[in-house]
Amino acid sequence: MTALAFRRAEADPRRWLRMLSSQEALLAIAVVGLAIVVGLDNPRFLATRNLSDVLLGNAYVAVAAVGMSMVIVSGNIDISVGALIGVLATISGTLAVDGAPIAVTWLAPLVVGVLVMALQGAVVAYLRIPAIVVTLGMLSILKGGLISVTGGKWITDLPDSFHLADIEFFGIVPMPVFLMIVATILAAWWMRNSAAGRAIYATGGNAEAARLCGIFR
Repeated sequence: MTALAFRRAEADPRRWLRMLSSQEALLAIAVVGLAIVVGLDNPRFLATRNLSDVLLGNAYVAVAAVGMSMVIVSGNIDISVGALIGVLATISGTLAVDGAPIAVTWLAPLVVGVLVMALQGAVVAYLRIPAIVVTLGMLSILKGGLISVTGGKWITDLPDSFHLADIEFFGIVPMPVFLMIVATILAAWWMRNSAAGRAIYATGGNAEAARLCGIFR
């Protein structure tokens, strides 16, 4: 029993060392270190208001990056996501201005986004067309269609109930930042612990080995 406890105690430092030497941990340490260095040179950078503005301004990109990271890990790329976000935002805003229920204005873009991404995935998977070619074509379709439909006009007069981003948890954490944190934690847990998530890692690491293992055909 004593020997087992000793081995566990000996293994813990190694486990922590492996965690700290991972790409994710090194990137987090680099970001924190850079923030500290910049904060020492300009103390206003670390002010609560400035950090909140930085997080709020990048929360939308971070949520999109959560899904994009899975695509990249699988060995593919999607360059249409920016245009798709613009189209979905336009759909949501247009529905809100037209008086649709708020639940519909938020759910409709999710459904459309899933359908568009599923279509692209099906073309890549079953027609064997490279992802960069498919998403480049979709980028042109979405961007051209958006300009044609809207004429470049802004959507205004949105109802007050539409402004989900104005909600703050505990009066401190803005909704976009909260969703960013939740999405990141859930995606990291799913990728690390689920069979599908591990299959994505395997496919991106060695597609032929993943095929031979039966992950896909």
